[in-house]
Amino acid sequence: MSKRNDATPREWGFGNGAGGEGWKPFERVTVEGAECELAFGEAPHTRRDGNIYCRRVGDTGEPQGFNGNRHPWRVEVQEGSYWKESELSGDEVRATCSGKLYMGEHLVGVVSGREAQAVMLRLLALMPKAAEHPIALHDAKARAGIVGRKVYWRGEPGTVRMFIEDLLEVVIDANTESGTFRRMPWHDRDDERTEAKDSVYSESIWWFRDEGSK
Repeated sequence: MSKRNDATPREWGFGNGAGGEGWKPFERVTVEGAECELAFGEAPHTRRDGNIYCRRVGDTGEPQGFNGNRHPWRVEVQEGSYWKESELSGDEVRATCSGKLYMGEHLVGVVSGREAQAVMLRLLALMPKAAEHPIALHDAKARAGIVGRKVYWRGEPGTVRMFIEDLLEVVIDANTESGTFRRMPWHDRDDERTEAKDSVYSESIWWFRDEGSK
């Protein structure tokens, strides 16, 4: 097996060393309360590109291999009770439960129900959808770009006019020739919809992955 002849075994990254231009961070994360930068590169102990390395912001020392959580999940589940009032069936106190899913510091999922177990299972099912969503919901820049984004809603063109962050819903204005969305069979004849409100996870919305389509 041949050995690689390397005259600069301590050189890191893209051939410029850890403190040079080879260090090109693509993201910031928090490690034990410290803000750190992440970068792709090649390290002396692997000689393989595509690895991720970490270094504290402002530090010029040797980067460390990163195998941590870039966007840590956080789940909040809260049970409670509420008064249900009805003249037909009578008043009673009922159970309620709400759940929230976070990636890093950003809310990416909201679920409600009556039992904690059911809410937690729904949050668990939502995790891969949040991680693979065409919009990087964990990224502040991507979230800021939701408003004004062109989409298709139920097969018709529209533009997102509003992003309701606490509900993870969007309001979409119709971009059709008529200025309205197609009426569904169950709608009244005079029900002209110039806008639609839907969940960011709705299968009725087609998101363009290319930001250039905005």
